[in-house]
Amino acid sequence: MGKPLAVLIVEDSEDDALILARELERGGYPSTFERVDTAEAMTAALEKRDWDVVIADYVMPHFSAPAALSLLKERYLDLPFIIVSGAVDEGIAVAAMKAGAHDFVTKGNLARLVPAVERELREARDRRERYRAQEELLESEIRYRALFENSSDAIIVCDPRASIVMANKAASRLTGYTVEELTRMNVSQITTEATFERAKARQKSPPPDRYGLVSQRHELQLIRKDGEERTVEAVTALITAGGQAAQIQTLLRDVTEERRARENLLRYAELVTQAQEEERKRVALELHDETAQDLSRLALDIDLLIGTGKGLDRDVTNRLEELRQRTAGILQGVRRFSQNLRLPVLEDFGLLSALQWLSEEFSNQSPLSCPVEVVGAPRRLSPHTELALFRIAQEAVNNARKHADATQVVIRVEFGLDEVALHVRDNGKGFDMPKAPGDFARLGKLGMLGMHERAHLVNGECSVSSQKGAGTIVTVRVMD
Repeated sequence: MGKPLAVLIVEDSEDDALILARELERGGYPSTFERVDTAEAMTAALEKRDWDVVIADYVMPHFSAPAALSLLKERYLDLPFIIVSGAVDEGIAVAAMKAGAHDFVTKGNLARLVPAVERELREARDRRERYRAQEELLESEIRYRALFENSSDAIIVCDPRASIVMANKAASRLTGYTVEELTRMNVSQITTEATFERAKARQKSPPPDRYGLVSQRHELQLIRKDGEERTVEAVTALITAGGQAAQIQTLLRDVTEERRARENLLRYAELVTQAQEEERKRVALELHDETAQDLSRLALDIDLLIGTGKGLDRDVTNRLEELRQRTAGILQGVRRFSQNLRLPVLEDFGLLSALQWLSEEFSNQSPLSCPVEVVGAPRRLSPHTELALFRIAQEAVNNARKHADATQVVIRVEFGLDEVALHVRDNGKGFDMPKAPGDFARLGKLGMLGMHERAHLVNGECSVSSQKGAGTIVTVRVMD
């Protein structure tokens, strides 16, 4: 049984209206109906409530189906309108349908009434859904247009040939061209040649998602109308249709000053690091050439005293022997410290030899096991890269020994075709990882932050993974 219907019957005969209501009920649609037979009565009925369907006789003494249909149109009501009448000329029926009636049923064939009502209710529902979808689409377009025009980020929309079809005011401010000028241009006219070629290659590479979108974030070099070149961060959405690119929408944000500030900061960090290494060398040389030599001479003087002091008291001799041993220990420590500050083996023999020395030093100083593993064909790297990788490994091993209570640290170097990877893995107690590398400073882990900065200075990437009770892994990758 269908849902109860609210039926407005335009009919001058009460009996005929009851017959129509019973026909609907027999067809599974119990109905609440109201009968009207004048324009005034129909207008009042339409104002009083909402109706599901209108059934109208064609000709009545004071009203007619075409007049009733006109009333609906005046009120922009999209209701199923079915004419039920006696014998009517076929031409009149066709004219009524063209005027907007949805069906024409003769009173002698009321068996067609319920199927006609069902069909028209269904089609009316479909029309309402289409209207609603169209309204939502229109509202969405209006909202998009408002966001598009008022966005603080520049937005450019172009076709697959890179011809600009839309641009907002922020794009005009960024490029120096008016919106009208931009919509007559190609993207190649506002970017460098290298940027444009990369953009074309990027457009073809990734597959679209299930919504037909491909979104990418990248940087490009934009050329303003005045010829100035700017660095721009772009987020590009490739909209596809039928597997083919239909439109490309790009959000642009000028990051020139940010990149300059970042480059200046990196340059400053590089200069600080270089100064630090130079200071290490200076201190190492002073320790080697002055402090170590002074300690050596002191040890020789003590030896002379012991060797020539035959008349010395036994306690004094024992004291001098103790001083000689302490001096020798201090001298060994100074030499080791000097080597840590400036490692000749790194400069003369390269990264692997330096790492092997590091492994032996830590193994000799503590029960820490520190094997070095090598994968691939070893080769020398640039001095800056080898120094950065060694310092990162040195810091990681030192952290494992001092803070992680590790018993083993494995240093692994992987030589790829165009990349070198350094892995330092310990079995220590681990720690909770911060959300971002910059948070290492807030947590007081400046050594960890220094690893990241050293890696960045040689255009590398450093990552740290750790978990309490599961050790720590430091990985550095550099292109070579």
